[in-house]
Amino acid sequence: MAAAHDLTVIVEDNVTTGGFGACFAHQAVTSLAPSRVCTVSLPHAFLPHGPRNTLLAEAGLDAQSITQTVLAGLRSSSGHPPDTSDKAHGRTRPLRSVR
Repeated sequence: MAAAHDLTVIVEDNVTTGGFGACFAHQAVTSLAPSRVCTVSLPHAFLPHGPRNTLLAEAGLDAQSITQTVLAGLRSSSGHPPDTSDKAHGRTRPLRSVR
């Protein structure tokens, strides 16, 4: 599937580590698919309590943030995944890392 596209974006309501996106990216690399794979997912961090739509927006999993990620990936010609950092999506509330 990835071989037919320049960019494959995986959106998952889970952390990236061990998720579908990580598995898909691994398969794309091992099959030598030319597609860039970008996974948009929850951070591997403590998520505070709050309304689901607010928490998803803070993690970049709302429609606007996903659209920005896809457009940035399509504009990117460097072969690197798009910037999915807090700064790129306007997230201002820091998330605490679980250790």
